[in-house]
Amino acid sequence: MGPTSLPQCPSLCRAIAHRISVSASEKLNKSMDIRFVILSDPQLGLLENYVEQRPVPYHWDRDLDGVNRAIRLINRLRPKPSFVMVTGDMVHGKPGCSMRQPQTKDILEAFAKLDSNIKLFVLPGNHDLDDSPTSDSLRDYTESWGDDYYSFKMSQTKFLVLNSQYLFDDSKCTQESAEFHRWLDLELETLKREEEQRPIVFQHIPYFTDTAEENDSYFNLPQRNRLSLLSRLYDAGVRYVFAGHLHRNAIKSWVPDKNSDPIHLITTSAVFVQLGPDHPGIRLVRASSSSSVDHAYWSLDELEDLFNKNVQPTYSRS
Repeated sequence: MGPTSLPQCPSLCRAIAHRISVSASEKLNKSMDIRFVILSDPQLGLLENYVEQRPVPYHWDRDLDGVNRAIRLINRLRPKPSFVMVTGDMVHGKPGCSMRQPQTKDILEAFAKLDSNIKLFVLPGNHDLDDSPTSDSLRDYTESWGDDYYSFKMSQTKFLVLNSQYLFDDSKCTQESAEFHRWLDLELETLKREEEQRPIVFQHIPYFTDTAEENDSYFNLPQRNRLSLLSRLYDAGVRYVFAGHLHRNAIKSWVPDKNSDPIHLITTSAVFVQLGPDHPGIRLVRASSSSSVDHAYWSLDELEDLFNKNVQPTYSRS
């Protein structure tokens, strides 16, 4: 099955030339709050292959049920969110795995059930590209999903969507990584000149899980990139970074010095398989015209209960 035979997904916004243009009305309404949803790590196949240790051919019907349930609940949100951001690991099968293409087909069919008035943005995780991406794995991803990094703007908010695998291990894709870093340099310089924007960053791997000085691991970005990039994001005005990868919730912050306001590092747990104490869910985010950002993680069970009572979830939880 090639990219041309993959299911159509009306909500999916595929970046071209590392940019996505939104409608004129969304660009011009500078006073509106932006509501969006973070859906992390659907990773079809993780349950049977990793958790239950089943060999190929394994199945992903339960993972898929979880994604379908989340999409149904997102469609019931009022007011409707502007978009859903999937922070990587759409499928469990890495490049070259025989399960990869059928998993991609199934996740696209699930995403196609999203209300067509809600945009869908995606970014790559390590399972989408492999831990150490190659030119071939990058091409495989972009043929299905569009560019692996890009920016877009809604209201007064500039969103940067990063491919964190370039920051984790770019040893097999040095040319593509260099192009990514040139793009990021330009984007950050532009943000410095356009002070009215309130930038938000999305990526798969978080910068750290506990402290900024922690040792390198599978679950964080290596020290050689960690603080330098955080500093550059901070200098460009970024104060919120949303990530996935951990399959558990984590909220951290970082400051360049003790007298500065922090950059908030928010990791959203997975929509299905958990590797911590959380329950399958999604994060609701509201970016206001005053530059404040509210967010709340809701389990799918909690959302189901609220909707059954004709109650809408809030964007903050005390």
